[in-house]
Amino acid sequence: MACHTVRVYVMRHVKTAMNQQRQYMGWTDAPIIEEVEPLQWLPEHVVSSDLQRCIQTAHGYFPQTSLIIEPRLRELCFGDFEGKTYQDLQHNATYRQWIDDPHKHTPPNGEPFMAFTRRVLTSFVEHVANETVFVVHGGVMRAILAEFAPQQQDFWQYEATHDHYYVLAWDNIEQVKEGRRCKYLSVVPIVAKQHTSNNS
Repeated sequence: MACHTVRVYVMRHVKTAMNQQRQYMGWTDAPIIEEVEPLQWLPEHVVSSDLQRCIQTAHGYFPQTSLIIEPRLRELCFGDFEGKTYQDLQHNATYRQWIDDPHKHTPPNGEPFMAFTRRVLTSFVEHVANETVFVVHGGVMRAILAEFAPQQQDFWQYEATHDHYYVLAWDNIEQVKEGRRCKYLSVVPIVAKQHTSNNS
């Protein structure tokens, strides 16, 4: 990797029971269900969503780094779809409209997609600094990548797994503040301190 002045890391929280059941989980404050071991990594800053699944993950991976808790990095609010699965909703016409075009349709009692991406990206830009880790949700990760990855892709084209993180790099902080796409992007497996091989 070339020498870049600003490197930022974006990772998803460890799994919850709702993740295992493939339920929509936005603002439900569910705990993680897997043990988190510290990483061999001491970042300058760690920024987390205010929901406990992200806070628990951040504290587990980075116990020696102070945590900035940021409510604007919450997942999308799924409204009436919260806690439901695709199987529960697949014959719901409103749901079908939403998954076909989330930019135009909003879950009943949920959050408009535009409002979600606006708050996430505003928060990300405000908190960006070199060697900052963002511990967030799958939708938040995709929103950041859709805006800042080197090549433009649709929101849903980005993978948001629980066992890898993304590295984004720019030449300087001004490029981030101006909303410019990063110069470098990679996906890295999360490896706990006591392990010698990749997991995820």
